[in-house]
Amino acid sequence: MSEGGSISSKTTETVKSGAVWTVLGFGFQKILQLSSSLVLTRLLFPEAFGLMALVNVFIMGLIMLSDVGIKPAIVQMSEGADEDFLNTAWTIQVVRGFVLWLLLCITAYPLSIFYGEPDLFKLLIFCGSISAISGFATIGMALAQRDMKVKRSISVKLAGQVFSIFTMITLALTYKSVWALAVGTVVGVVVEVIAGYLLLGGHRHRLQFHFASALSLLRFGKWIFFSTLLFYIGGQGSRAIQGGLVSVEELGIIAIAATISLMPGELVQQLVSRLVFPVLSRVNRENSEQFVPTLKAFRLRVVACALPLFLVISMVSSFAIGLLYDERYALAGPILAIMVLSESILTLTLLYKNAFLALGRVNIHFLYDLLLAIVRVAGMLVGFYSGGILGMFFGVGVGNIIFYCVVTIFAQRARLTSLGVDFFALLGLLLFGVLSMVINLGGEAVFRGF
Repeated sequence: MSEGGSISSKTTETVKSGAVWTVLGFGFQKILQLSSSLVLTRLLFPEAFGLMALVNVFIMGLIMLSDVGIKPAIVQMSEGADEDFLNTAWTIQVVRGFVLWLLLCITAYPLSIFYGEPDLFKLLIFCGSISAISGFATIGMALAQRDMKVKRSISVKLAGQVFSIFTMITLALTYKSVWALAVGTVVGVVVEVIAGYLLLGGHRHRLQFHFASALSLLRFGKWIFFSTLLFYIGGQGSRAIQGGLVSVEELGIIAIAATISLMPGELVQQLVSRLVFPVLSRVNRENSEQFVPTLKAFRLRVVACALPLFLVISMVSSFAIGLLYDERYALAGPILAIMVLSESILTLTLLYKNAFLALGRVNIHFLYDLLLAIVRVAGMLVGFYSGGILGMFFGVGVGNIIFYCVVTIFAQRARLTSLGVDFFALLGLLLFGVLSMVINLGGEAVFRGF
């Protein structure tokens, strides 16, 4: 990307090194996750994963909401390295973590009644502590993202994951209970917070409230807060709605499919958040006329590398599920095939969204996530009542297509689009998507509308 003059050679090398570490770290993370899934699914029942999926819906919501735009603010804003700004951001993060845990404790019992799962009450209160614990996470994680110091931030994540998995398997061998998953999750967060301070030192944290810094965070973060909430509703939070439509056992099967289907999207998201977004933010601050060429160069590479991964996983979905899991999880195969294709569409919009965020146009980022939440939830409900469980995921895919069209129109108006990349990406998705559905659902089922 340096040939266009938009990025210095030093930054280019940093990006390349960061990309290598991100891919290697992500690969190791997912090997651990998949291996632990294979072990745990043989020690526990699908109902345990369904119950924990419900817990994770609300826990992930807490974790996402506890950030309130602090990381992107530190990365994007010019005062993001100021000591008063960082301490104020950390203080807000700590306080918000405890507030959100309190809110979850208050709503835990009504939620357990609504879903008809008594164990959900204790699980939500216990796992809700993750919000308070992660509130103390070092601000060094955001600084590492700003400076693209990928290696150490990945090490922090891996440390938490290793301890989490070890705890889960050890307890599952002994107690055969969903609490193995719950305790392991909390242990992983504790280790990650501790590892963050050990590996990402440098900034001395202290509780502080600097009014000007808080005001800057509020102006930037108010849109990020609502945007994150909407992104959660349209993504992980939709599992709460699914929990009201299907049985806990079926929800557990969906969770297994989601574990694999989200992998390529998570890899792209990590590459974009750790490397692309910081670079775009820096280019916007220092050399704004090169912003669009830099964006287009990144987008071409991301789409060209990521899309084949989505398509391959989709085509081998049923075979992979049959190979890795027993017959209780067979339905996860076709669900996985549909989910992967659906998520691939969002990859085409990811850099456009991050471009607006790097430009400081957080209101546009918010509007995108509002639209995404609406079309995905609507598609899921219409699809479920039209075609059952598989129809639910087809509906989400249709929602993603609508979202892609709207995002592309706005990006075109801002002169950010690379339409040639979009054309060939959509053509590949259409051809290989039909082939995947024939393989995983059978030709007759596809042509009669599943």
